[in-house]
Amino acid sequence: MKNNIIRILSIAGIVISSVILLIIIKIDNWHIAFIDMGQPLSEISTKTQKDIKDLQKLAKNGDTESQLQLGLIHFLGQGTEINKKEGIKWIKKSTNGLKKLADNGDSDAQLKLGIINDECMKNYDEAFKWLKKSAEQGNITAQYNIGIMYNVGKGTQKNKAEAVKWLKKSAEQGNNYAQNYLKVYNNVETIKWIVIIVIAITIILLLKNIILSEKAEQ
Repeated sequence: MKNNIIRILSIAGIVISSVILLIIIKIDNWHIAFIDMGQPLSEISTKTQKDIKDLQKLAKNGDTESQLQLGLIHFLGQGTEINKKEGIKWIKKSTNGLKKLADNGDSDAQLKLGIINDECMKNYDEAFKWLKKSAEQGNITAQYNIGIMYNVGKGTQKNKAEAVKWLKKSAEQGNNYAQNYLKVYNNVETIKWIVIIVIAITIILLLKNIILSEKAEQ
């Protein structure tokens, strides 16, 4: 009777441990819950409410940067009420001018196109394309964002090696977001593998209990 109870409890323990182990291995981005992803739009927004009148004049005359900044003021609610519809309208108008600059290799324009496609238009493929171009030119904000996109599989397939590569490039140039992300990423990855090892050892010990209880009955 005692041996049967040991076997039943051991089998239940193995099943539970195995399920937990599979969940931990499957969810490979669980560390993200602990990380401040930052506010990338704030990296390209430089204007406030007091600039609106001047920006409106310039934006209506086709000035690309004014169109973008006016759009971001409305989209983010910087000194004014959030109006995402108005924000998107002006941000979209700015993309033609930004694309001309970006096509000529302007890293800053590439970064801006990447971020607004990611955060505003939700066009992740387009965002990845422009952020990658900017990152390859050494832009640390683009490097950080492309690292995140590789890590979560946004606009591209998940690729941890590429994610870490770009995050390290950004961190090495002093990007605090990248430094913090890597720090938490490495800490959580360490904890993850400790948990996996503990569960694996637990399963081995439970299997040993089953074997010993069967031998005791023979």
